Amino acid sequence: MSTRSPGRVHPIILALLAALVALSLLPSAAQAGRASDAPARLRAIHAVPDFGAVDIYVNGNKALSDVTFFTVSPYLEVPAGRYKVQVIPAGESLSNPSLFVINRSYNLKPGRDYTLVARGSVASGRVGPTLLRDDNREPAVGSARLRAAHFSPDAPAVDIFINGEKAIEHLSFRRVTGYLEVPAGTYEVGIAPTGGDPIFTTSLTVEAGKVYTAWASGLLGGAGAQAFDVRPSIDAEFEPARIRAVHAVPDIAGSPVDVYVNDVKVVTFDFFSVTDYIAVPGGTYKICVVPAGGDPKTQAVIAATVRVTGGKDYSVIARGTGGDFGATVLEDDNTLPASGNVRLRAAHFSPDAPAVDIFVNGARAITNLSFKQATGYLEVPAGTYTVGIAPTGGSPIFTTSLSVEAGKVYTAWANGLLGGAGSQAFTVTPSVDAMVE
Repeated sequence: MSTRSPGRVHPIILALLAALVALSLLPSAAQAGRASDAPARLRAIHAVPDFGAVDIYVNGNKALSDVTFFTVSPYLEVPAGRYKVQVIPAGESLSNPSLFVINRSYNLKPGRDYTLVARGSVASGRVGPTLLRDDNREPAVGSARLRAAHFSPDAPAVDIFINGEKAIEHLSFRRVTGYLEVPAGTYEVGIAPTGGDPIFTTSLTVEAGKVYTAWASGLLGGAGAQAFDVRPSIDAEFEPARIRAVHAVPDIAGSPVDVYVNDVKVVTFDFFSVTDYIAVPGGTYKICVVPAGGDPKTQAVIAATVRVTGGKDYSVIARGTGGDFGATVLEDDNTLPASGNVRLRAAHFSPDAPAVDIFVNGARAITNLSFKQATGYLEVPAGTYTVGIAPTGGSPIFTTSLSVEAGKVYTAWANGLLGGAGSQAFTVTPSVDAMVE
């Protein structure tokens, strides 16, 4: 059975959504192709309001027990292939096929998600399965993805209103809409018979980074647990990655650069600068650094492809000298320190400096830190420290005072040129990466 919806999305809503996508600063990275050996994922929903709990079997093995109305199971990960799915009253035996609610085989393709809905009503004598194909791609930052599904067996085809505006028309039983990408927030949802006014309203809150299905279920004439309702399920949830840029190319100190991510300019900044973090969906991004006002396609000083994982923080450092430029990606751990402490790491991005040892208050604390490397994090009491930088095995040739405040996470960046002067001179610049709010 096809899962494409005949429901039509109102053109005003489509235009709004298109504008939101176009204005997104950092669009989602392209979804990776599905490998032929990738597993499929299958979940089940009990949407028969006048039927008791059920057991669900897959290829003769019990996969879910005592599933009650309206229950949405977790996804089960299975190898792609053909599966027999059988649903029977809870506690009954497969040896009695007359009791089967569902007894069907389905071909599940690799890398795809599916929802099997037990739907209909006993009173009507029409209980059966509908297999939906789910699209659980990550939404853009700050947005959620949402579809509506009509599985109320005694409700007519409906129109759906969002914040008083008709958004979806003529959604009939057993059908689902396509996915809408909407800003996170709370929406007033109204359900109306097609062409009429809402006869049911509810408030629906959606959070950024999540994919939802809003299930119209239950009976218009039902009461209690069987009553008509709109029940949202969270089908997938994603935590964004955060990336920032660091300009550590001393040759162009005083000459700002533009940073492009996936061909969109996100910041213009100068040496030595560290931008704020920007939230992005996990994925692969093309990063270009060009002289301010330059063309990223023809004038890129640095071009790199960066892979980031949701829930993690990254620093992308433009570094080098003498035309030998490149990008280094550091994974940042912005776990906050214990009360009264700071967390601190050192990063070596002075392109003409050798590997170094770092002294703290006269004691050698870090040894043999090479260009393009960062240390792990140290947790130390807040205060003021004297920091010395020495060639590995030698004595400090550069010293500075570094004050760090409780509740903050820092990176101490060694940058500039040993042989430089003015803004290009070697120094240690701290950045505050996170803090207690």
